Amino acid sequence: MERRLGVWESDEQDFSDFDEWRGAKKLCLKVLSAADVRLELVKPSGSHVVAPESSGGFMTDRSIFLGPEHNGLLFDYVMASNHIYSLFSPNGLQKRIRFVKSRALNSEECATATRNNPKVSNVPNFSYFESIIKKFPVPDDYFVSNAGLYCNETPLNECREYMDKEYIMINRHGDAFYFYKSKSDGRFAININGQPRNFDRYRFGGTRYYVCGAKIITTVSPSSPLEFYELQFSLWRNFHKHKNNQFDRMVEAYHRWHDERLIDWFEYPNSKRQRMFRKVPDIVFKEGDFEFTDDFNKLPQKEFVDMLNHGKKFSEVFGEKVEDPSLGAF
Repeated sequence: MERRLGVWESDEQDFSDFDEWRGAKKLCLKVLSAADVRLELVKPSGSHVVAPESSGGFMTDRSIFLGPEHNGLLFDYVMASNHIYSLFSPNGLQKRIRFVKSRALNSEECATATRNNPKVSNVPNFSYFESIIKKFPVPDDYFVSNAGLYCNETPLNECREYMDKEYIMINRHGDAFYFYKSKSDGRFAININGQPRNFDRYRFGGTRYYVCGAKIITTVSPSSPLEFYELQFSLWRNFHKHKNNQFDRMVEAYHRWHDERLIDWFEYPNSKRQRMFRKVPDIVFKEGDFEFTDDFNKLPQKEFVDMLNHGKKFSEVFGEKVEDPSLGAF
């Protein structure tokens, strides 16, 4: 957490597409503690004003949340060196904002830092904060009203060689499944490990989304460095915590790869990273329609397609769902 503390200023850009920020040329994040994050608007004159509806801010290892629980502002972010790469997505707006650390906290800010935010019960634990976000209330009819099958007919360029169409299926219980139709044999490919995907008001799996009428629009979040931590742990275990030249080369290659992904993500036109899934008539799936891309618990096809066709709750058919460990896009 220590390296996150300080004052962070965004790049200059047009914020007029968000009413509360209209007239600002920059945003300023003051991170006094994990339980005390403040957002200020920087005016063209250089003056700072507190951003509306931004009180009670806190920070997890992948999110910054500001404002009231029922209608707060959520930033997905990753940190690299002295940069924060964030995705801000309220009410359909998909805005990428990069922050640069401008200075450390001064003695007065350190002394007055609020460490008694009632929203987080003063518990300095990132995973605890993330659990707070997951518990934000979802309307009772949210999943029922959005249930159905959604299709994207234009996958990202790098996927079109093997992918014909992409699908998201949501049942009335809030279970959400992602799969695609293969170009090679016309079957539906699904990675069953991690299904159903986590689906709440903010994220679908590790991807930001919003619902607009009969459409779901998803946006790729900045790449997470957590994939490497899993690799690092595996290597330490396999090599008994002894580093070697191969390990060092892999670490160096990873850092180059991660930095390149962040730059590509920030500079790539926003519209090119979005995918639109339109609601389509339900498909009656048959046994053999799916190709499982892994063998988690050897789920039988008959029971799986029966669950999809009849909207049964995944946990009632196969036991508790397995959360997808990936924080990246599906």
